[in-house]
Amino acid sequence: MNWDVRTIDYRRGDLPIRILRFMPYFGGQVEASRQIETMILKSVNSYNPDLILTVKGELLNGHLLKKIKDKNNKLINWFPDPMNHLELIKKIAPYYDFFLHFDPLVVKKLKKIGYKNVYYLPFASEVENPSLKKKTFDISFVGTYS
Repeated sequence: MNWDVRTIDYRRGDLPIRILRFMPYFGGQVEASRQIETMILKSVNSYNPDLILTVKGELLNGHLLKKIKDKNNKLINWFPDPMNHLELIKKIAPYYDFFLHFDPLVVKKLKKIGYKNVYYLPFASEVENPSLKKKTFDISFVGTYS
């Protein structure tokens, strides 16, 4: 398939960003967010990806996502946290072309209140019919989340 994949992990990025994120009383989170936004925009501008996959993306604000979206690419968020983050989900989901969640109840709730870009994507595999024949796929994802 010859895909070129690049990764940006803003949680484990530069040491100053990691330190600033945990200094809210000194304006650290604001400065960390500014540095993260700069790092992401620099990468998007130089790489010009067709597709951007975000896992959770709780620190990515609407302003940044709009700037990325202006580059004419597809934004996808796979949100691996439960329903207790529903307010955050409702805040960030509209900025994505596809918002994926592992809980069908969350997907149903969001669709019920008008979100059209929300889809169900389970963790690993949820086999409903074990008698299904083995299939071969061109693409698979194997990974972890924390």
